[in-house]
Amino acid sequence: MREVLAETRKCLEEGLARLQLKKRHSAIEPDQLLAKVEEVFSEFRGELDTLEQEQPDVYDDDELRDQIDSLLEGKIGPPPESQSELDRIFEEGRIRYEHKHPPGYGDTGKAQPGERETCSYGGLAFRREYGDLILWFQIIEAAKAKELKHIIFVTDDEKEDWWWTVKSRGKKTIGPRPELVEELHRKAGVSSFYMYNSERFLEFAKQYLGAQVDQESIDQVREIVQLGEAEWKGRRRTSIAYHMQAERAVAQWLRDLCPNDEIVSSERGFPDLVLVSDRDRIGYEVKYIRGEPTFIRHMMRERVFRGYHEINEGRLDSLKFVVVVDDEEEVEKAIDILSRSRYEIPDGISFVVGLLEPSERERGAIWHLSLFSFSKPNVEGVAQVNLAASKC
Repeated sequence: MREVLAETRKCLEEGLARLQLKKRHSAIEPDQLLAKVEEVFSEFRGELDTLEQEQPDVYDDDELRDQIDSLLEGKIGPPPESQSELDRIFEEGRIRYEHKHPPGYGDTGKAQPGERETCSYGGLAFRREYGDLILWFQIIEAAKAKELKHIIFVTDDEKEDWWWTVKSRGKKTIGPRPELVEELHRKAGVSSFYMYNSERFLEFAKQYLGAQVDQESIDQVREIVQLGEAEWKGRRRTSIAYHMQAERAVAQWLRDLCPNDEIVSSERGFPDLVLVSDRDRIGYEVKYIRGEPTFIRHMMRERVFRGYHEINEGRLDSLKFVVVVDDEEEVEKAIDILSRSRYEIPDGISFVVGLLEPSERERGAIWHLSLFSFSKPNVEGVAQVNLAASKC
């Protein structure tokens, strides 16, 4: 929501500036319009801040989460046994995808420019485009191990590499792809395999199992899925180019700062960049934040844990998160949000905030990164960093 407000404000300002109303129509006061719009936006942002403060922190006691954890206890399957097992899946997936064999081929080339093709967890490197295939093979293995004959798979993935669809007065979904049904029967002896999205599953649970599910809950699930899909597509389209510019600007800053050291991309997909010298290996994870940066805290928690894991495993000596914004007004907000975080930052991990702006030399082509730091344990200072004077 804050991103929409910020984008709307910026578009309005740019549109009015192009009209040059102050020069062409002295009777029109665009500043008054902007002031009134900002007043309304500011009031609305205040309401959002209030709502956000009322939301429980992930570390607070959460009765609902406790119930969910209790329901899921002992029901989460094991991870792949080794990297060699994953690599075997990746190779088989490559061949399957070439022949459009489901599932997962719809994710071919899933990593867009600016996104990593791999992510790491538990000492294993996962390739983004094979996530669905890994899940499918785990379903098959679980069915074999437990001798399951009937399986229901609930997913909100609507791509054709999962669902069998036909065109009959519009697009109609019949059920899972026949290839999936056949493979599950052939490899695991499963006699019936059903797939539902979240909304349909709740409706059937209520209708056939007598589950206590009210219509409001079903409607909320439908809205969340629709909003999540729309937000993901919109955020993906608008942020990729800016993330690439931010990462290039950080890389250029490192080259200027440490010309004798090597800058490499992480083989494990995290962090984005690694500065390698004779003394140590310093990771730099770049996070571009467009619009209001109030969700930084939530986004960073998981990444801080991953950074701690990389340092603890000896792959990095330290890690810096570079939070990049493209609006000068957002710098202080980002600094304030990070400074007020309620969880402890592990040793070796620190944050800096960068302002991404076009260079005066070639506006729109060369992007310059101004770095700011701030005072908090493991977070560096309150003035703009003098890049030329900084020591590597």
